[in-house]
Amino acid sequence: MKSEDVPPSISTPPAAGGLAEVTRFQPGWRGALSLLAGPFRTLVLGQALGQLGDGLTQIAFAQLVVFDIGRGATPGRVAGILAVTLLPFSVVGPLAGVFIDRWDRRRTLILASMCRAALAVVAISAAVWRSEPLAYLGVVLLLSSSRFVLDAKGAVLPRTVSAGELVRANAISGLVGMTAAFVGAVGGATFVSWSVLVGFLAGAGAYLAASACFTRLPPVGGSGTSGESVAAALRQLAHELRAGASAIAQTPGLRRPLIAVWLHRLLLGGGFVLLILVADRR
Repeated sequence: MKSEDVPPSISTPPAAGGLAEVTRFQPGWRGALSLLAGPFRTLVLGQALGQLGDGLTQIAFAQLVVFDIGRGATPGRVAGILAVTLLPFSVVGPLAGVFIDRWDRRRTLILASMCRAALAVVAISAAVWRSEPLAYLGVVLLLSSSRFVLDAKGAVLPRTVSAGELVRANAISGLVGMTAAFVGAVGGATFVSWSVLVGFLAGAGAYLAASACFTRLPPVGGSGTSGESVAAALRQLAHELRAGASAIAQTPGLRRPLIAVWLHRLLLGGGFVLLILVADRR
């Protein structure tokens, strides 16, 4: 059989690092479940535990700011919650890759998860002192750490599966992570109303469990993979962001869909605020 006749899922070589073996492509759920083995299973489990902690701490934060400190929902307070839970992903996201490529990725996953656990415990002081600014600061730092974990996870993922299975593995990872965050938020909603402290402690426990899970990963790259200095990489990043913004401003084909997405997210945010206000009044 000629090499060009071999399906890509079979002929593609293993991902860098030799952590995954190439297996025959299996469609459907059976093929998806077959991926959950070895380093990929460890990575996804750690991600799920971390995002479970994110759901728990975010719902505890919302309870603290809206009801325990604020004694009721207002449009400004709900919008503030949306801002601090979304901005870290937008601000830290472009910067995280600069550091992740220069740090040991497994160590980054472990230490960032431990940092999240510490921040969740520190957030208890905001509940004890009933300090709204401290609560906002804690959540911004906590979710910024989560952004590092998710970006490091994305860099590690190609090292845990073969190239032919990368798309499906990424879909599995996203589905598991979103489900874990949803379960954490819904589960936390059942008890944070009577104890915000328990919500933060439960989140800290989930983060520590994620850190312990990541210790089982084999070496997965990073740690000075580029000779470029951090300062030079940040300057290059700023240059590329300016170039991208200029291209968007000058190209209607890029500008129009981005404006449509922006308006869509704006309407979703406004609807979310209204939903919370209606639920609070009833």
